[in-house]
Amino acid sequence: MKAGVIGVGTMGYGYAKILKKLRGIELVGLVDNNDKTLESVSKDFKVNAYNNAEEFFIKEKPDFIVISCPDEYHAKYALMALERDINIHLEKPVADTLESCYEILGVSKKSKSKLNIGYILRTLPQYHQIKQSCDAKKFGDIIHFYSRRNGTIDQGLRWQGRTDLSTYLICHDADIFMWITGLKIDRVYGEETVRNLKHFNTHDSIQVVFKASDKSIGVFECSWALPQNCNFSIDNRMELIGTKEAAFINLQDQGIHFYTEKGIVWNDMIFGGEIQNNFIIGALKNEVELFIDSIINDRKVMCSVEEGIEASKVAIATKLSIEKGEIVYLKDIE
Repeated sequence: MKAGVIGVGTMGYGYAKILKKLRGIELVGLVDNNDKTLESVSKDFKVNAYNNAEEFFIKEKPDFIVISCPDEYHAKYALMALERDINIHLEKPVADTLESCYEILGVSKKSKSKLNIGYILRTLPQYHQIKQSCDAKKFGDIIHFYSRRNGTIDQGLRWQGRTDLSTYLICHDADIFMWITGLKIDRVYGEETVRNLKHFNTHDSIQVVFKASDKSIGVFECSWALPQNCNFSIDNRMELIGTKEAAFINLQDQGIHFYTEKGIVWNDMIFGGEIQNNFIIGALKNEVELFIDSIINDRKVMCSVEEGIEASKVAIATKLSIEKGEIVYLKDIE
């Protein structure tokens, strides 16, 4: 199958690297609006590079694409591909506005192509095992949920206000709660702290209290506030407490520590890694392979557009709650 990537930043480069090495897949083209980036990645991957997506579609005729460009361009390229019946793995969130999300949903229903939303936590075995237990009713009734996703200051500085913690991170936590439990989130209340990122008109840290459709409660905690000398790549934790069982995830300690002149370093061994510079492992590869399997064997995609929109609603409601200083109900987000 012929594949391409639209948006070759950090995530897009990672996708291209995986597609270049997967058996049975031919990486036929890369699309980006930055000519310097295109020149560089074209040499790295030895494929054609385009700054025009339509030209790429016409010349390369890909079977599927990965869209990993900035959120505001998701709708543009997703609609172009759907109208051509090209299968799409679309990085989260679905789009930058709810209106664009619903436009993508509408066109996807008329298209013959598969469309998967890239909520990568669904591909990790830790979360999947908890979902299986929850599906088997082993937890009993849910009492509370907690999720933490904290990053360093430089991650926030890198975005320079082009996105925010609700759009970029809270959507992950909302999606994983709803996916694992099968519940919907009814209402949210969010608070923020603004310090280091004030000049980018965005927050350093947010905490969100929510109530679910079964009256259980939870907290989402996200930040770009950890000091830059925190030498771990991720600080992701989760807990789910029920009347019968409880489960805890801690992805900060990934089973390997390096003691260096800069202190203790935890390298990312969960979301992506390499063996002998040839065999790629990790959740990003899992995500791509699961999507390819859904195309080949006509299976359901890991995350549908409808599910992706539900997570976007939580992110939008969180931003509204922070702006207004009041509880926001999801039923009012339309």
